[in-house]
Amino acid sequence: MAPTVSNEGGNMTTPRGDCVSYGGGVQSTALLVMAARKMIDYPLFIFANTGDDSEHPDSLDYVRNIATPYAKQHGIEVVEVARKGPTLMQAAMGEGEATSSNFPLPFYGSGGPLNRTCTAKWKIHTVGQELRARGHSAKNPAHVALGISVDEFQRAKGEGYQDPKFKIQILHYPLLQHNLTRHDCHELIADEGLPQPGKSSCFFCPYHSKLKWQHLRVTRPDLFEKSVQLERRYQQRLEEKGAPKQWISAAGPRSGMTLDVAINDQPELFGDEDCGGYCHT
Repeated sequence: MAPTVSNEGGNMTTPRGDCVSYGGGVQSTALLVMAARKMIDYPLFIFANTGDDSEHPDSLDYVRNIATPYAKQHGIEVVEVARKGPTLMQAAMGEGEATSSNFPLPFYGSGGPLNRTCTAKWKIHTVGQELRARGHSAKNPAHVALGISVDEFQRAKGEGYQDPKFKIQILHYPLLQHNLTRHDCHELIADEGLPQPGKSSCFFCPYHSKLKWQHLRVTRPDLFEKSVQLERRYQQRLEEKGAPKQWISAAGPRSGMTLDVAINDQPELFGDEDCGGYCHT
C-alpha cells in the first residue's frame, strides 16, 4: 500500500503517491482535480506523448493549455515525456529507426487484434524512464496512480500491484478507492470549472469502435485520411514481408474492406463512447 495522509477535517485517509500516469482524458483529469483539492496526494503527473503526429491534437492541446497551467496553480507538476527515436506513427509507417519487422500496432488479423508494442514502448516504459531519472528503481519503486473508475474496475490489476516484469512501479487506483464512476469524473471536472477533455488516445488507435471511427471521419477528416494512409502503408509492408494481411479496424478481417470503405461518412448521433483505456493511462 502507498503511504496515507489524513484529509483536513475528515476521517478518510488519502493515498500519498509519487505520480499519476496521466493520459489527458476524463479519468486521469479527475485525478488532477482530486490532487488539487487535496483529496489525494500526488505531486507529479507524467504524460507520455507517443508523438505530436500520433496523439490526437485535442489531447495535446488539453494537456498543454488546460491541464498544465491548472496544475501549476495548485503546486502540481505536469511533465510531458517522449520515447527517444521515431514517434509511434513513424514506426508504424516504417520510418526512422523502425525496421521492416517493426509492426507496433494491434492491427486485426483473422483471429482478432494481434500483438502490439505501442503501449509498452511509447507509454509504460517512457514513464519508467522518467521515474528512473527521478531516482526510482526496482528496489525503490514509485507509487503510481492510474485513472480507472468503478465502471471499468476489470481493468485494474489490484491495489498495490507490482508487475514482476516492470518492478519500478507499484500501481494504485484512487478512483476505485473513492468509489467514483466515469460520470462522477465528468461532474468533478465540471464543478472545478474546467472544460471536459476529449478521448485520450492516438487518433489511429485500432481499438476504436466503428462509432469512434465514424466520429473521426465526420469531425476530423484530415486525421481519418492519415489513418487510411497508415493502414495502406502497413498492409504494403506486410505484403513485402510475405506476412498475412491485417486491418486497422475490427471490420476489416470480416469484410476484407479497408478503413475508407468499411467506415461510411454519414452523419450520426455520437454518444460518449471511449475505448476502455487500453493504454493504461
